[in-house]
Amino acid sequence: MLAAKFRFHGRTVFHWLHRNSQSARTSSLAVRYKKHALPNYRAAVVVARKVSKSAVVRNRIRRRVYAQIAHLETTKMQNYSFVITAYNDSLANIPTDALKKEVALLLEKAGFGTH
Repeated sequence: MLAAKFRFHGRTVFHWLHRNSQSARTSSLAVRYKKHALPNYRAAVVVARKVSKSAVVRNRIRRRVYAQIAHLETTKMQNYSFVITAYNDSLANIPTDALKKEVALLLEKAGFGTH
């Protein structure tokens, strides 16, 4: 799990991001991102009920993606806010290496680079 200083607080940030952001997408994930003035990055993971009716599955996807964000953290992510949206329930059961590649590809498309 990401530390509180790296997570969103309140809904106004989500509205700000959806109005003023850029986006990138892979087959299972999408990201919306925008530069901000804070020294750290801020991240959120959204898994809609449409992905899975089970809260257990949605929370598992959310936790797994958060763990990969923390693992792939780069200096290019600093000063950015971003929301990753999951679109596929298979993210709950795919191997960790495959999920890591998916998240890394998404962050690479967004210009955050993982190396």
